[in-house]
Amino acid sequence: AGIACPAVYRSGRLDDLFWFDMAFIPADSLAHVLIAGREPDWQTLLPRIAALPALFRQTEAGTIPAEEFRAKLASIATACLANPVVAPESDRISCYVDRLLDCDWGGIPRSECHGDFTLENILVRADRSVVVIDFDVPEQSAWWLDIAKLFQDLLGHWCLRHLVVADPEGIAVLNAQLALSRAAARFEGLFGPMIPGGMVRLRPMVAFHLLRTLPYAGDSLVVGYVLRRIGAVLEE
Repeated sequence: AGIACPAVYRSGRLDDLFWFDMAFIPADSLAHVLIAGREPDWQTLLPRIAALPALFRQTEAGTIPAEEFRAKLASIATACLANPVVAPESDRISCYVDRLLDCDWGGIPRSECHGDFTLENILVRADRSVVVIDFDVPEQSAWWLDIAKLFQDLLGHWCLRHLVVADPEGIAVLNAQLALSRAAARFEGLFGPMIPGGMVRLRPMVAFHLLRTLPYAGDSLVVGYVLRRIGAVLEE
């Protein structure tokens, strides 16, 4: 469909294991570019990044029932209780779940989507062309949620989790946070007008994505970080 992504050359099964031979892309992730303090060529990159959600927008077919989101939020809360690393924060998680349950989940268009459209999955080659990797098959499929995934990094700072946990007061963290804030302003100008309600509508979806990471967390420091970022996204 005109979107650059790695090619799978061959695949098969060997002793009940799936194998594949895939193209290697010599490139940096946009997350790494920003964290490393390099200023991207936004004039070139932004239209190329916007091309994928714009393509998926053309596949809209009805809307996702709001109850699908509410059911997913309830299942996240249950899964968090089952994770011993996350369970001690159950009261705080319940508060965020309740808050998100009160948000407007109606009218979100169902469409084809990337499923994990984060800064870590957008690669920038030396010639400034963009390659997208790691497509997923999400339960709720919508190009709005792809845009919210980008803001999971830009506002939720998900891509900084390991850096923050390793050295929370380090200058590298501060510089990376500033770089993401500057990038967020650019992306807000690009994507905000595409969604009715703009960032007001997007913020609950960003928090929704961050919350979905918690059942898989294996480090209490990451859990605490994600919860702080959810609070920041919801502007507590």
